[in-house]
Amino acid sequence: GVKPTQRRNSGRACSRVGATETKHSMMHQATATIIALHFSLLVTPIASYAGGDELDDTVSMLAIQRSVVEGKLDVAARLAAMEARLVAMEDVGARLASVEAKLHTCQSQKIDKLLEIFQIKGRTVEIDNYDFVVHDANLMVLTDSAGAMGRGNLVVGTGHNWTHASNGIVAGQDNTISGNHPSVTGGANNTAGDTASVSGGLHNTAIGSYSSVSGGTGN
Repeated sequence: GVKPTQRRNSGRACSRVGATETKHSMMHQATATIIALHFSLLVTPIASYAGGDELDDTVSMLAIQRSVVEGKLDVAARLAAMEARLVAMEDVGARLASVEAKLHTCQSQKIDKLLEIFQIKGRTVEIDNYDFVVHDANLMVLTDSAGAMGRGNLVVGTGHNWTHASNGIVAGQDNTISGNHPSVTGGANNTAGDTASVSGGLHNTAIGSYSSVSGGTGN
């Protein structure tokens, strides 16, 4: 036979098993209720929007809307990439502006230096304390204007008079040239006229066309 104590323990065990099963059953019911609630929340807007009979059309429309949204997102990504490129271009533009400013400063400094070397006084440009070198080229002094006296002359030295000469050469000291193509290449107080030449000496004069005086005094 079964003792009274054993019967009481068996009854308690059965009670615990029944309580556990009841608890699990209640949890399953609650889970099923939650799942059903979520499903109804997902389906109800579609059903109400499609009238309950046009679910396929509604799904298709949602797919179209999704593709539109994805397209907008793709456009937004492209716009962001373009904006990044514009920012990079603006950075390059700022760098170019900085380089341009430096070049402008350098150019201004060079111009200031040239203005310091080449001093403009009326129609005369003076070079003071600087050498002028023409390398692998020619130095041409001329005028092609008829009657342009006082122009196209090469003048070396001091005290010369060339205001009535064109395309002439005068060197030495206190010499005078006049007319077209005269030349006095040295000496002092010498005079050469149109197409005439005096090579040097003192107080020599060559007035006749194509005449010349080599040197000496008072010729």
